[in-house]
Amino acid sequence: PEYRFDAELRNVQEYMLGCCVALDKALERPDILPARLQQTLWANVYSGMVKKDANSLNRLTKYVLRQLGLMLQLDASSFLEGNFVWADFPVPNDPPKRLALPAWREEFSKVSKEMRDVTL
Repeated sequence: PEYRFDAELRNVQEYMLGCCVALDKALERPDILPARLQQTLWANVYSGMVKKDANSLNRLTKYVLRQLGLMLQLDASSFLEGNFVWADFPVPNDPPKRLALPAWREEFSKVSKEMRDVTL
């Protein structure tokens, strides 16, 4: 089991290094930074498993850009010593939308209720 842990740890380290290098490359040029950053997050955080216009990806991109803005305002010594607090950005107060149950689930619940009523 230990050898599996070591292999998995190495795998995660390589993955994270690749992600960090990709993020650094996205930040090399200031032109179209949001688009490059979003592409990098899509590929490295979501592994391309969500749509490129997914709400979660858009929010993550905005969050990273806002944190980057905060980091760029810090002097080097505060950053290197960790003398800062990450910014807290509010999320809109939109209530979450309740997802509709699939048709089979609604029918299953109805039949289950009928069966309970018959057995009582």
